[in-house]
Order: sequence, then structure tokens, then C-alpha cells
Amino acid sequence: MKIDLGWVCLELLPRAPYSVQGASADWTFGFAFERQYGVHAVANDHRQDFDAWPGALACTPPGVDVFSESPRGGEYLTMHVSPSTLDKQQSHITQTRRVFEGSRQAMELGLNLRRLLLAQRPDGLQIEERAAALLAHSLALLGHPVPAAAFPTATTRRLLSATLDRIEADLPNPITLQTLAASAALSPLHFLRLFTKVVGATPHAYISERRVQRARQMLRTSDESLATIALDCGFAHQSHMGAAFKAQLGQTPLVYRSSSVKPGR
Repeated sequence: MKIDLGWVCLELLPRAPYSVQGASADWTFGFAFERQYGVHAVANDHRQDFDAWPGALACTPPGVDVFSESPRGGEYLTMHVSPSTLDKQQSHITQTRRVFEGSRQAMELGLNLRRLLLAQRPDGLQIEERAAALLAHSLALLGHPVPAAAFPTATTRRLLSATLDRIEADLPNPITLQTLAASAALSPLHFLRLFTKVVGATPHAYISERRVQRARQMLRTSDESLATIALDCGFAHQSHMGAAFKAQLGQTPLVYRSSSVKPGR
């Protein structure tokens, strides 16, 4: 899905394999809704593995060459903004690509913008306002030095990486805070604080988002019944899935399925 509003062009990309390379004439802001792995090279030819976490916000200035490739990809929002839009604010902004993780505000703005983009009758003014809010937050992050303590350490990243893997494996089943905390050898309270700080969402909110993402994928690519999809994605029942869809996307699973185009059809 792509929408050009003049000063900003938004594109919501579904999970799919991709390989891209090039430098944009615009500022590019990218927001990851789910985790994805791949290989990339930024402003040079040195390719290295990357592990983009949910909630990661990447800010890339004009002219920076970026190569990125992933065998699976992940749902991703890109926002292209012309340099002229930022002329008066650019003097203090870095000209290197930067990635920010764990911003709860970025997570909330990204999810809200996605909901507006997926609406049956998208409201252009609302979308512009949310895009402007996400842009303002991105510029605020770029314009102020971020202390090293704000970024997860290698140990924390390894610890929560295993947690994210466990959530993926256990998604169809009930998941408790106590179980996740125990797997990380932390108290529930310590785990809750650490996870929310690094991911930008509580464990419950993140798990609900992942279940809806998986259900959306199945609705687009299979003919399974809503009840079967609900159970396969870890919802207690079809109505539970419906409530999650309404809360996060503003529409029912049936409406979402009817408006989605399945590959090869």
C-alpha cells in the first residue's frame, strides 16, 4: 500500500523477501513492525548481517547508499520526506544513518499510522497528522544526543533475543509473564521493565501484535476458517481475534480478508 501526500510519501510493506539498493533523494524514515533478519551495507560496500527488532526506527538522510536484503522480510513502514520540507531544521541533524530502538512513542505512532492506512476509507488529513507526528519524533531523536545507556547492551540483546524467539515458537499457546521472566532468569517486574524499555511495548502488547500479524498473513494467503486461524495464532477463540483486530486495525478479520489480495488470485 502506497500513498503520496505531496510533502510525504508513505508505503506500508507486507512481510516478503526483498533485495534493494540505492540512495534516495529524500529523507527516508523506516519503522519495523516485526523482527527481520538479513544482510545490509550502509554508505559502503561492507555487507554484514542485521537483526532488526520490532519498533526499530531507521532514519536515513538523502544521498546515503543503502543495500538491504532479507529472505523473509517483515512488515515495514517507509516514510519519504523531501529535503525542502526539513530545510529550516536540518542544520543540527546528523547526515549519517541512525537507528533507534525501544521508543514507546515511535511504536504508538507507527501502529496508529498503520491503522489509518489500512482503513476502508483512509482519511488523508488524519494520515498527514500522524505522519507529521512521527516525523517530529524522528527529528527530535536525531537532534538530541542519545546516551549510550539508552541502547541495549550486547548481553541484554542476547537475553531478549532468546525471549523473542521463544514467543514466536509459543505464539499458538498461552504465554505468561512469569514463564517469560523465568526463561530469562529475571524477576517478573525486572523482566517487564527491561522488555518494555528495549522493545517499546509491554510483553502483552507485543504478543498481541504478533498474533494479529500472523493472523493477517494467514488471512491473506490461506482459505482456513476464521476459527482455525484464531486458534493457530494463539487467540482463545474467534471473537477474541475479532476484538484484537478491531482494537489494533479498526476492522474485523472478515473485512480484512475481503479487502486483501491473495497471491496468484
